[in-house]
Order: sequence, then C-alpha cells, then structure tokens
Amino acid sequence: MSHKHSRRHLLQQLKSIAADDDQAVAALVRQYFSTEYARLAEEFWQRRDGLETTAAFAKLLDAVIRALCDHVMQGEPASRPFAVAAVGGYGRSCVCPKSDIDLLIIVTPRDAAKTRLINRLIQCLWDTGMKVGHSVRTPLQMIQHAKNDNMAATAMLDARFLWGDQAFFATSWQHFFQKVMRNNLLEFVTAKVDEQRQRHLKFKNSYSVVEPNLKESRGALRDLDMMLWLGKAAAKCYTFSDLAVQGWISSMEARRLQKAQQFMLSMRCALHFITHKPDNTLNFVMQPDMAQRLGYRERSHIRGVERLMKQYHLFARFVSTTNAAVVQQIQQTLQPVQQHQYVGSIGVDLPYFIYHECLTIPNMRTLDHYPTAILKAFLYTARRGYDFSPLLMRAIKSTLHQIDEAFRKDPNNTAMFLEILCHAPYAEKALKLMSDSGVLGAFIPDFARITGLMQYDQYHVYTVDEHTLAAVFLLHRLMHGELRDMFPLASSLCANISNPRILFMAVFLHDIAKGRGGDHSHLGAEIARRLCPLFDFNDSETNMVAWLVEQHLLLSTFALKRDITDTDTLRAFAAEVQTLERLKLLLILTVVDIKATNPSLLNSWKTSLLRELFYAAEDILSGGLLTAGRESRIARLKQDLVLHLSDWDQASIEHWLGILPDSYFLATPPMRQEQHLRWLRSHPDIIQVPFLAYENQAGRDATEIVICAEDQPGMFARITGALSQCQANIVDAQIHTLLNGLILDTFFIQDKGNAFQWPDQLDRMLGKIRLALKDSGMPMGDSLKPVTAKHITPQVVIDNYLSKQYTVVEITAADRPGLLYHLTTWLWQHRVQIASAKISTFGELAVDTFYVRDVFGLKIESPAHLQYLQHGLNTLLSGLPRQDV
Repeated sequence: MSHKHSRRHLLQQLKSIAADDDQAVAALVRQYFSTEYARLAEEFWQRRDGLETTAAFAKLLDAVIRALCDHVMQGEPASRPFAVAAVGGYGRSCVCPKSDIDLLIIVTPRDAAKTRLINRLIQCLWDTGMKVGHSVRTPLQMIQHAKNDNMAATAMLDARFLWGDQAFFATSWQHFFQKVMRNNLLEFVTAKVDEQRQRHLKFKNSYSVVEPNLKESRGALRDLDMMLWLGKAAAKCYTFSDLAVQGWISSMEARRLQKAQQFMLSMRCALHFITHKPDNTLNFVMQPDMAQRLGYRERSHIRGVERLMKQYHLFARFVSTTNAAVVQQIQQTLQPVQQHQYVGSIGVDLPYFIYHECLTIPNMRTLDHYPTAILKAFLYTARRGYDFSPLLMRAIKSTLHQIDEAFRKDPNNTAMFLEILCHAPYAEKALKLMSDSGVLGAFIPDFARITGLMQYDQYHVYTVDEHTLAAVFLLHRLMHGELRDMFPLASSLCANISNPRILFMAVFLHDIAKGRGGDHSHLGAEIARRLCPLFDFNDSETNMVAWLVEQHLLLSTFALKRDITDTDTLRAFAAEVQTLERLKLLLILTVVDIKATNPSLLNSWKTSLLRELFYAAEDILSGGLLTAGRESRIARLKQDLVLHLSDWDQASIEHWLGILPDSYFLATPPMRQEQHLRWLRSHPDIIQVPFLAYENQAGRDATEIVICAEDQPGMFARITGALSQCQANIVDAQIHTLLNGLILDTFFIQDKGNAFQWPDQLDRMLGKIRLALKDSGMPMGDSLKPVTAKHITPQVVIDNYLSKQYTVVEITAADRPGLLYHLTTWLWQHRVQIASAKISTFGELAVDTFYVRDVFGLKIESPAHLQYLQHGLNTLLSGLPRQDV
C-alpha cells in the first residue's frame, strides 16, 4: 500500500470510531505510526539520506497530528479562530526519528472553551507514544514571550501551519515577525550570537572533537541552523540558496552547506535509529557501527570509521568558518562600521587593512594578484597577535588555488613559514588560522592528508592535525619557560638547544604519515627527508629531523612499557639513541607529544619514568661505564634514605638495605622508600601475618597498595585476582623479590579513573587480598563480570633480544577489570615465572609487559616453548569475558 493510500485508509478508519473513544483512536494511530516508522527506517538504511528522511518523518507527523485534530475537534463550532503549528525543527520539516515534537497552539484571548479540547488533543498525542511539547499562546502572548525568551522566538521563527484557521495563523505569525524580528532584529541577532558562543564553549569550542555532539558542537547542525535563522530574520532567507542570492555566501558554498546538512542529518538519523533514543553525541562505541551502516569501508589504509569521522571533521570545519563569515556580514548590515581603504601596494597594506578589525574588504579579488600577501598576513599575525576577520578568512580560502608548486618552493615563502613555526611570539594563533583557512594544507599537502583524520581510540582526544598543532604550541611554551614547574627537565633542556628549528620541524612532522598504512614513524621519516631540504635544511639537520620522526615513540616505549631498572634494557635503549644531542631532543619531543595527545596522560609518575630513563641513558652516553653509573645512582639513593632514617639504629638500617634489591631503589621514589621501610619495620612477623597498607597518591590520581609477604607460587596472580574482584583498575604494578624470600609488591589502582575515596572500601579490599594470600586455591576469576570492551585487537609480542636474562612479553589489549589477573594466572599455570612487570594504561588501552623465565629460572630459548607461549596468550585474550556494544 502506498503512503498516500495508507494515510487515506487511516482517516477512513478514524471516521468509523466514536467521537469520544480516544483510547481506540490512540491505539489505531499508534499502530499506524509504528508501521510507518519502521518503513521510514528501512528506506533510510537503503538510501542513507538524512534530508529526505527528516522531511518524510515530518510528513508522517503532519498526517498523524492532523488526523487527531480532526478527531478531537470534530463538531466544534469555528466561532473563534484556532490554529495548531509546528515549531522548532519540526516546523522546518527537519525532524529526526527520536527528536522532540514541538507544537504551538494559537488561540484568541480567553478562549476557555478550547482548553478542554487542547488538553484532550495533547493527551491523545501522548497516548500514541509521541513525545510532544506544546505551548498555548494568544497572538499578543506570542510577541511578549518571544521578546523575553530568545529560544522561544527562534522556535516561533520556524513556525509552520498544521491545522485550523490558516489565515489566523498567518496573521499571528506576521505580527510576531514584525514586532520581534523587524523591530528588534539587532537584539535578536546579538542574543543568538551570544547563545552560539556559549554553546561552543560548552562543547569544547572545537570542530575537531573526536566524540562530537551532532547537534550542538561547533560546526554541527546548530551552526547550520544559525545561518538560516539569521538569514530568515534579516531577509526571509529559507534556504542556503537564498543566502547566496543575498550575497552572504557563494553558490558553491551554498551547495557545500547543503551537502554538510545532508551528511550530518544522515549521521543523526542513523544514531537515533540505532540507539532508539534521542542521542546526539557520537561516542566511540557507536562510531564503528555507524560507519559500517552508512557504507564506509576501509580504503587507502584508512579504516571505515576513520573515513567517516574525517568527513565529519572536514564538513564541521567548513560549516564553522562559513558560519562565522555569515554572522559577521549580518552583524555588519545591522551595525555598519567605518571601512578602511587600501593605500598603495596591497603587499604592504593588506596587514594594516586586516588587523584593525574591519568587517568588509572591498575589491577582495585583488588578492589573486598578490598570493605572497597571504603568507605575509599570517606572518604579521604571528608577530603581532591580531585576529583575522571571518571575511578575510573566506577571501583567503578563495585564493588557495594560487598556492602551487612554485609558491611552495619559493625561498621567501618557506622562510616566512619557518619564522611562523619556530620563532614568532604568536605562532599558535597564526598556525591555527593557517589550518582553519586551508592554507597550511595547501602549502604543505602532506598536512592536508592528516587534516580531520581521527584515530579511533579514547587515548587520542584530538584529530591528528589538531594534535600536531597542540604539540607545536606546547613546544613554544616550553621554549619560553612557561612550563618550568610542570616539566623542569624538558624546560632546562630547551634553554640549551643550539638549533631549535630542528626540534620544531620534528614536532610538526612527527605524525605527518598517519593514515597511510604501515609504520607512520618510518613513513614520516621519509617525508621529513623530502620536505626539509625545501626549507633550507642541510643534510645534517635533515638527518636529525628524520631520526627524531622515526624514533619519536622510542623513549616513551622504553620508559612506560619496559623495566628500566634492567641493565640490558638500558643498554638497548642507549644503543638506539647513540648521542646525547639525540637524547635531549627526543626527551623534549616525547613530552610535548604525550601531553598533546591527551592532557591527562602525562601525570607525575610517567614524567618521573621519562626522567629516570633520561638520566640513566645520559650516564651511559656521557662515556661512563653502565655498571658504575647505575651503582653510583643506587649508592646515592641509599645514602639519601639513610639520612631520612636517622632515628633508626644501625642494625635495622643495615638489615633492610641488605635485603632490598637494587631494582627497588631505582623504581621507587625516595619519599615512598622511607614510608615503605617505616611501615615494614613496624610489622616484624611478616611471614606469619603479611603486611598490607594503602595510601592515595594525588600526583597519580591513584591509590597505592603495598604488600609484603612470604613468596609463594602464583602470588602475583592471586593478588591481581583479589583486586579485580573489587573492581579495581590496576594502572601500574612493581614487583620485587627480597633477598630473604619475601615479596614487596606495589600496585597503583583506580576507581573509575580516580583514587579510591572511601576507607571502608579499601579495608574490604585488603581483606580480600589477605584471603587470597592464605588460600592458593581461591577461585578469583569466577566472580569477575563481563565488561564493556571496544573492538581492540589483542596483540602479543615476544622479544628475546632486549634482555640477556629474561624473555620480554608485551601484551596489548582493551583495558578491563580482571585483565591482569587472567594474564598472570595463565602464566603461573603454565609454569612461567614473572621476574618483573610493567603495567601501563593509555585511555581504554592496556599495555602489560612481563620479564619472564621458565620453571628453572632460565630465559626461554626453545622455539617450541616461545610458540606455545605466543599461541596460548593469544587464545586467552580472544576468549576473555566481554560484552561488546
């Protein structure tokens, strides 16, 4: 049955129902609405057209609401005018499947006779399952309410007649438009601009967020609506084409805005159909399903979900910049300003003309004849800190075709870019403007390939281009000494950099090859070797930049995923770095890279690990013997500890210093060493009664659990099982075997990303651990619940070359409660001894590294044993409990 016939059939059925039988009417309409909703969903997944679906859904609502109005109002005399109108998104015939349905009911003053009927109508709508919001106003109340409530005025601006006296509706709306829009247009526009500004701030003020709100984020659907609202209020522009007729946008921009609207509405409709909720935030869990259903597949080494999100970010950037230009032009129409004029050569006077905040630029096409003026304008703002007007941004975007190969190779242009990148005091503002306008991608096409590119994980909170610029901005702050308190070592090294442009170029290029498939570090080094000579880098400088790009993950990998108290690990790292200059530059690059990836990742603990590895490698590379350098550090640490234990007797000091392994002193902060020893000394019978204690560590947002007990097989697995039973997320662990047969293990745990706050909760946790230490057969894993886990493919890497004494097993998997327990239990059950462990979490990603030996205490050398280890761990990870969304 066609749509028209089905609606005609509905009307015929409604006529056969008694006038007062609202329940029968609601049941019939509910069944009809459900059938039609399912049909719309099926058609949407076939065509994937959000504009078409929202319009069709509005028609469906129109039919249902008109039918119910006919039913409720039948026989009611039309002695007084009465009208029902759709407002808001429904009024624009642009309503998503689970969006609210807003109605405006216009009545004459004191029309009490209609109150009962209006209530009955709304109740019928609710009984059908529709989520309806409504307001009842007289024409005068419409005007008064709109003057006092800008959001109400906006909703009324989109009002569309549905049922009743159409002439009455038209007259009422015209009076509202004249009194509120025509007579108070400046106030309306000013309020909408302020409302938009506040909304942008609420939603991170960026179009590059990796979990965007499809309705409210910068560059999303509300920014598209904003242009139409202002256009409608100022000149009755109902479409983007109307805005082009007014001259506020070009016809090309109008077409692209319509494509952006269609794309974002398709995403929002898909989200509503998938979740069956009025969701607007496209979170990580939903993104893969969304990409698959909308037909985005892997292409050119970019995953389907990343292609979808890149398309979103490119559209959002375009919408955001076009929105700013339209808003500025409409504001200028309402509040004309004195216009500056060109004086002499544009190459000289363009900056002067721009940076005195003029809002119109006459004869903008003259930019075509002076393309070098584009970079001069950015250099000027990099030196002075002025903003570009949105109209200038649009003008520059229209001249991107002027940036050709000759422009890119012009020494004057490359020199201007280097000054902006490396030396200018307002580089952050200039580079952001270059990126927003598309100039940065046009000037360096490799940058265009990472623009809007999102990495699908919760570890990265920015798109690749935004992350790159954030890293450059952090480097400028380090160079200026602004982050000395946060990163004292990196700041001190920056003060002694002889050639800063090497470091700036390495930071700018370190992720330039992402999204190309293969190792982005290796591919990025090749790009660096190609680009650096164009910017007048000599061979030595180019090689240094390329090495930094290729090895930019080296320091963080060793510091955060390896046991840096192991002599062989330190020697392997130093062999890769080779020189002190490389080490210094790599430390700075690592700090800004991690901090720009996710501001919450680089806490004081991880910073201390980077610093410890730096100093250890510096000892080796400065010419000293490794053992001597290591032993001297340990000796210094022991001396410092003795000074803090001045109230102890000599025998106690010698006892504890004699049984603690050297690895403990290198891995544990000095203040914690003193605390640990004072705890342990106060608990003399540890073999009979294990020692347990906890303390919150503010610098890590974690709770430290310290355990000292007699060493037994599987102890590590039992402890991790007890912690997992308590839903504690283990973010780090250090295990040490003392020379008297005791273990001293330290676990850092979190409760939903923070330290545990309630002492009774921690006391119960210690009780669980005590039971686990007593009973080796306690079934820890049975009570672990499946948890939500993302589609992260687990990976097991076994390295038999990093250490002479141990086999190194690195496991990457989705982080979840119980992960470490399952891994350590499997290793114990298969007679693999864990000598040390390095536990790291990066957002939802866990990277657990174990230094292991076989049952005889030897490095695992047998190929068959190594293969069994690899296969067994992979099988375990693929079968861990999970609840995929």
